[in-house]
Amino acid sequence: MNGYLSQSQCPSLGIIYSVVARGSIILAQYAAHHGNFTEVSQQVLELVPTDINSKLTYATRDYMYHYICEEGVVYMCITDDEFERSRAFLFLQHIQIKCKHKFGHSIHSAKPYALNSAFSKELATDMKSYSESALHHVGFRGSVQLDSIAIRDLVDTSGYTDLEPLELLESDNESLKSYESSNVLLRDGRSCCQWWKRWRKRIIIFLIVLSVILRSGFGSAEHVIIFGCDGFGNGGMYLENATSFLPNVNKFYTDGAHTTRARDQMPSVSAPNWATIITGMGPEESGVSENYWLPPDGHSLGPLSHLPPTSGKGKVVVVAIEGIYT
Repeated sequence: MNGYLSQSQCPSLGIIYSVVARGSIILAQYAAHHGNFTEVSQQVLELVPTDINSKLTYATRDYMYHYICEEGVVYMCITDDEFERSRAFLFLQHIQIKCKHKFGHSIHSAKPYALNSAFSKELATDMKSYSESALHHVGFRGSVQLDSIAIRDLVDTSGYTDLEPLELLESDNESLKSYESSNVLLRDGRSCCQWWKRWRKRIIIFLIVLSVILRSGFGSAEHVIIFGCDGFGNGGMYLENATSFLPNVNKFYTDGAHTTRARDQMPSVSAPNWATIITGMGPEESGVSENYWLPPDGHSLGPLSHLPPTSGKGKVVVVAIEGIYT
């Protein structure tokens, strides 16, 4: 059965909650009991001045809120009012050193709860160690001057406080299993979200690269070949015949050019030393309104600079430039 734990039920709770925060942004936390720790600690963190380094204890009727603030980072723990303040601040100094060593300057830019998976277990271990033993932690040597650490009462003379009362839940095994199960689902959900964010970036990059490849004409039939001819008879040279004995034209024809897509006759002796553009795409597909005749340089195709960037309505796509002597 669930209920609230009073001080009479638990005369010695020790360190029941600890948190590492940047201002009021919680980065890592651990609670030894179920309760409204996050809500209450959020209110206390908003009271801490982060523009100066300080140490202080806030006191309520049953609990003490001890904190160390350094460079805007707050290390805080909650204890019952009978727990030794010196041990609480030794614990805070200990986790402060461990946290700075483990995360360094990244703690100043970490997102909410970003350190929880990496540091909450260490908080739990140290909370247990400092709560159960009257001796100071064996692996840590430090001292606390309590005279310099004030206690500020958050309860006024009439017994009123703006702080939300801290409520610890007494849970049976079933509720504990449910609580742990919900934590597992929460962690799995966050992991799934992070996994999707990583793969979403990769998918976007892949689609962009694929789009660039497709736009570049990879695998398309949008070919153009330019060649020069000279000295054929008045009857001209038909493309069907040209494909049978000119290798370059034949290859282009195989790659996708069709006689119906090109001019049906090559230049005759009445118009020698000219070149033609043959495209594998029809006018309605490539935007080229017709085949254009361009003057070559001598008996072969002239330099690319002699070619206009566009022809008529369509843009000339030059894939291969072949000078063919006749």
